[in-house]
Amino acid sequence: MSQRTSIGASFQKAIQAILGGLLIGTWLAGCNAALAQNSPQIAIDNARCAATRVLGAREQQNQCFDKTDLHCNAHMGARQIKQFCHVADDVKDLLRAAISQLGLSARAYDRILKLSRTIADLDAQDDIQLAHVAEAIQYRALDRKLWG
Repeated sequence: MSQRTSIGASFQKAIQAILGGLLIGTWLAGCNAALAQNSPQIAIDNARCAATRVLGAREQQNQCFDKTDLHCNAHMGARQIKQFCHVADDVKDLLRAAISQLGLSARAYDRILKLSRTIADLDAQDDIQLAHVAEAIQYRALDRKLWG
């Protein structure tokens, strides 16, 4: 096993550990429970919960972008990313490791930050946390794996 493969595997395990019981995992577990119990009510409750979180995230974005021409995180450019996507040093370290391990471009870096901001909004958090970035990186790695 090469050193790069070993570091990559360690990096991936670290991200998976961070994501232990986060947003998507918790939501999927609820959906799976509803399916296993054949309970439409649990599925409806999970859908309502997801819809409430999405509406809350949209409201947070509307407030954030109130004095701009932007409507959502996806529309942010480099200047807005610097303005609205502040991250702590440990988060920057994770991003640097992801760029190095996954060979990400500057454009991919920006996309990860925008997605991290959206995940933080869904989590009703003002600050982008390590777990939000780890989740966004995992989606990016999955996207690359599935679509090349």
